[in-house]
Amino acid sequence: MQNTEILRYHVSEIIFGTIFLAVGLTAAGIALIRRGKGFRILAWLAVWSGLYGFRLLILSSPVRVITPQVFSPFIPYIDVTISYLILVFALLAWLDLTRGSLRIFMKVVILTGLLIGLAGIIWFVFSGERETFMLYNQLLAACTLLAFIIVVTVRQYSEKFLILPNRGILAAGTLLFTAEALYSNLSRLFGYETLAILGWLGFAALLFSLAFVSAQMLFASERRLIKIDYELDTARKIQSSILPDKVPEINGLSIAAAYYPMNAVAGDFYEFVEINEHQTGILVADVSGHGIPAALIASMIKVAMQSVTDSGENPGEVLRLLNTILGKLLHDGQYITAAYLVIDSKYGQARYSAAGHPPMLYWDSAAQKAQFIESNGIVLGFIHQTDYPVRELSFKKGDRFFIYTDGLTEAENPDGEFFSDYRLSELIRLHENTPAEELNEHILEELGSWMGKRPAQQDDLTWVVVDVG
Repeated sequence: MQNTEILRYHVSEIIFGTIFLAVGLTAAGIALIRRGKGFRILAWLAVWSGLYGFRLLILSSPVRVITPQVFSPFIPYIDVTISYLILVFALLAWLDLTRGSLRIFMKVVILTGLLIGLAGIIWFVFSGERETFMLYNQLLAACTLLAFIIVVTVRQYSEKFLILPNRGILAAGTLLFTAEALYSNLSRLFGYETLAILGWLGFAALLFSLAFVSAQMLFASERRLIKIDYELDTARKIQSSILPDKVPEINGLSIAAAYYPMNAVAGDFYEFVEINEHQTGILVADVSGHGIPAALIASMIKVAMQSVTDSGENPGEVLRLLNTILGKLLHDGQYITAAYLVIDSKYGQARYSAAGHPPMLYWDSAAQKAQFIESNGIVLGFIHQTDYPVRELSFKKGDRFFIYTDGLTEAENPDGEFFSDYRLSELIRLHENTPAEELNEHILEELGSWMGKRPAQQDDLTWVVVDVG
C-alpha cells in the first residue's frame, strides 16, 4: 500500500472500531437499565458489537503505538479469544429471535461453538498456533449463516421459526453481510485483494439490522407494558369504586376499615349493610388467588350483596344466599371465604357467621381478654346448598370487634414465621384504649417491623375494627 492508502486504512479502522464499540456500550447501557426479552437480545448484541470494535482498535497500528508496553504481550491472546468466541455471542444475540426446532438447533450450535472456541484458545495458549481450530469455527459460522439465510428469506419459514416485528430489515442486513462475505472469500480464492472496509460495512449492515429489530421488540414491549399499566390503573379505580367510600355512622359505635392490596387490584372485599339506624351489617371476604381474576370475583360479591340486603339481619341467611348466587359463577378451584357480622347498638347484641374465614377477634373489656369467635360453615362456591351456623354475643361499652383476612395473620417475617393469631391478639390487648383509626396505624407499623426486609407484601390485607363507645 502507498502511504496515503495506509493512512486511509488506519483511519477507517479506528473510525469503524470506535463506532462498533460505541454501539456496544450504548446497547449495554440500555440493557442494564431495562429488563425483558428484547433487552436480553440487546445485551448479547452489546457484547458482540463491543468485542468486534475493541478487536479492530487493539489491532490497529496507531492504537498499538500508544498502548502501554505492559499490555502489548496480552494483545495476541485477546485477539485469539475474541476471534473464537465472537461467533458464540453473535448466536446468543440471534437466539431470542428464534422458536421451535430452530431454537433447539441454535442452542446446539452455540454449545458447539463454545467448545470449539475454548479448544482453540487453550491450544493457542500452550502451542502458539491460532489457526488449528479456526477452520471448524468458520465452517460452523458458514453453516449457521446459510440456515439463517434460508429461514429469513423464505416467508413460510420466517413465520414458523422466527419472532420478528419486521422481517424485511433483518433479511436485507443478512443478505448484505452474506454477499460481502461471499465476495471477499471468492476474491481471495482467485488471488484478488478486497477492501477491508467492505467487510466492516457488511458487518455493520448485519449488526444494525439486528439492532433495529431488537429496538422494535423493545418498543413493542414498552407499549404493551404501558397498556397493561393503564388497564391495571383503570381496574384499580373500578375496584376502589366498589368499596365503601365511608363507614356507617351508628350511635354508640366507632368503625374503621383498612384495605391494602398486594397488587394494583385485589381479591379482598369488604362491605357495610345499613339495616336501620341502630343496626349495621359488616361483610369481609377473601377470594382465592390474587390479581385481576380475584378482583373480578370480588366485584361479583358486590353485586351479589345488593340482592341479599333484605336478609341483612340474619348472617347465616346472607352467607347461604351468597353461596347460592356465587357458586353458579365460580369456576373449578375458585372459592371465597367470608365473615358477616350484624351489630345492634341499641340492644348490645351481635350475630356472627362465617364461611371458611379466619375467626373474628372479640375484645372483652370487662374480662380484659381477647377471644377468637368461630362460627364457620364451608367456603362459598363449593356446595350450593348448605347452612351457616350463627353465634350470638352480648357486648358492652369498651368492647371491640375485629374482622380480618388471612393476609394479616399469615404475614411472614424473614425466617418464614407467620405473624399469627397470638401476636394479633396481643396487639389488640396492648392497644385496647386506642381509637379504631389509630389502631390501624399501629397494626401497619407492627406488620412492617415483623416483615422486616422481605421483598414485598405476600397477600392482600383487609380488616374492619368496630369499637363500642
